[in-house]
Formats: sequence, C-alpha cells, structure tokens
Amino acid sequence: MADRMPSSNVPPLRRLAIVGASARAAAYSAIRAGYEVVICDLFADADLRVLGVEVSEADDYPNDFLGWLVEQSCDGWLYTGGLENFPALVDRMASCKKLLGNTGDQLSKARSPTALAKLFPKNFPPTLATSRGLPTDGSWLAKSYCGAGGSGVRVHTDSGSTQAPFYQKRIDGKQSSATFVANGKQATLLGVTEQLIGEPWTGADEFQYCGSITGLELSSSTLQLVERIGQTLAMEFGLQGIFGIDFILEDEQIWLLEVNPRWPASLELLEQAGQFSGIALHVAACWEEELPGESFLFPSEEILGKAILFTPSDICISKKFTSDCLTNRGTIEVPQIADIPNFGTIIPAGRPVCTVFATGENWAEVRGDLQGKIKRPFEGISTASQLNG
Repeated sequence: MADRMPSSNVPPLRRLAIVGASARAAAYSAIRAGYEVVICDLFADADLRVLGVEVSEADDYPNDFLGWLVEQSCDGWLYTGGLENFPALVDRMASCKKLLGNTGDQLSKARSPTALAKLFPKNFPPTLATSRGLPTDGSWLAKSYCGAGGSGVRVHTDSGSTQAPFYQKRIDGKQSSATFVANGKQATLLGVTEQLIGEPWTGADEFQYCGSITGLELSSSTLQLVERIGQTLAMEFGLQGIFGIDFILEDEQIWLLEVNPRWPASLELLEQAGQFSGIALHVAACWEEELPGESFLFPSEEILGKAILFTPSDICISKKFTSDCLTNRGTIEVPQIADIPNFGTIIPAGRPVCTVFATGENWAEVRGDLQGKIKRPFEGISTASQLNG
C-alpha cells in the first residue's frame, strides 16, 4: 500500500470541511486518515454523530452551504455528490475557503453532454437537443443536466410531454463505473465496479442508483479504453482530485454516460478492496498535483458490495431502529450498516433510508447477501400516519 501512495510531503492539513447531499463516506475516509472533519449535508446521520463528528443538517439545500462554510475553521473543503450541479455555488464557496476539487468551470465542461459527445464520438450514445421525430417506443431517454444518482432520467414515451434538456439513445448492457484520481494533467485509474440501478428489492426507481459491487472483469483492451477516457478527461477539462465516470458495457463496447467530477459513491468499496486512502490521494492530487506511483488495479480476494434502501412510503424512524442499526453498524474500516437516520426522522417516500454492505467470493453471493440484509432494516419502522394517529 505505502509504495502506491503519493511519496511527497503530505500537506499539513488537519481539519477538512465536507459538504454534499451525503458526506458520510468521504468523512469516514478522512477520519481513517487522521483528519478532523466538520460536515454539512442533508442528513446529519446518527453514525457520524456517535463518532463525535461535528455535523450540521442543511435545511435549505444547497444554499445553506455557503454561510455554513464561511463560519468554519478549516484548512480546506471538498464536496460530494449533488454539488456538481451547482457550479456557481462551488465557485462562491471556493472564494472564501481553499477548495480541494474541481471549480465551477471544470464542472460545467465535464458535465456537458455536448462536450462529451465531441470528445468521445465513438463512445457516447446518440444525443439530441429535441424530441422532434423521435420514436416513443421506449428506445430513447429524456435526461436533465442536473441529475444525480439517476434522478432526472425518464423514458421518452410521449411526444407531447414537457420538453427535456436533452434526449439520449437507450443502450442495453452492464451498468458500470470507474474511479480515477487526477492532477489536472493526468489521471490514475483506481478501480471499476458494477452498478446496481433500479433494483426493485431496494425500493429504487427505474433509473436510480442503489448500490455497487466490485470485481467487474474487463478485457485488457476494454480496460485500456477506460484508462484512456480518464486520461483524456483529466487533460481536456483539467480535472483535479477524485472523480468518476458512469458507463454501459455492451460486450466490448463502452458507452460513456456521464462524468462525476467529485467523490463517487463506489469509492468506499474500492478503498476497502485496495487498502488505500481515497482522501489522501485526493488531497495530494489537489494540493501537490501528485498522483500515486502505480495503478491500484489488482485481483481482490473478496468481492465487496453496498446497497441503498429506499422507502416506498412515508416513514418515521423509531428509536429502536436507530439503536439496532448503530449496534450492528460495524466499524468505519469495515462498515456493515451506514447512513443511519436519527430516530424521529420523517423520511418521505422514495428517499434513502440507509446503506448495507456485504462481502463474498463472487458477484452472485454478494448480491444475494445484500438483498437479504436490506430487508431487515424495515423492522422497527413506523409509518408517518401511524405516528401521527
């Protein structure tokens, strides 16, 4: 592990501020690396509170982040999922505290389907700005520029429906992701995972991200293409720090769906599988422009997975539910349950409840274990109507 980590002097940062829809995974990485952290996100989860972490809940997301950051004493800050859709806010926040990550301009470029289509004409699905003349047989998707985790995606089935920002040919294949660390000029591939999208047993919507599993096997030529895509993105857009891409694997063909120029959801699995520190790599790349000396790709003895539970109806979290989850949460090195809501929290239908983890010898075993584990958290949850009644 040590040989693959950055070799130059690590910047003397002690206290990091982390913001985003959910900051828990990045916070775990920072705590494992010895940083002090302060957090502001949508949930202020119980598993962060019990660690003694200073965590705040953003009541007005994402507008609360700027005022919150101004008041923090920190050596630098980074953002996780969701904030890539607010480049102007990122720049305003970067003007008051040291940003460890990509600027608003970098976000806008990397998130542009037009830019990606020009950059990867053979690996980007056919994309149009209008639905005029498109078939309504489900072969095209309507997408938003501001989606996250699969939100803002729907099947284009009605030519008279509200115009979407853009339309993309639907591609069948294996939903996948790759994670890189970049220094603005080059990128190192940290790992690839298979994504769980719209799995009914998680309660997720059709296109909603609901988990990841490691151990995705790619041919050498496909793996080289993934690496070239990451290198090209780093050079063309000047990406810095940890970033991810989502793609569909159709036989040996890669179809790039989007770039996530921030902390990806699958990174915590890759950290555990590869025994490296994502936050250490991120800070070194952003502060010193230093990348690891060699690739982190190697066969893992275990397959790791995570799955997110979504509630199909409005629920209220009981004290027993929170207590049981905290008791069985595992450790920050090897979590079993995470993103644990505080008791008394009302969670609207369709929103995430918690995350479960599993390990096994193969993909099917891990998926089956996740499916079994995700049923248990519903015990001890009352519906909001029962609570109010």
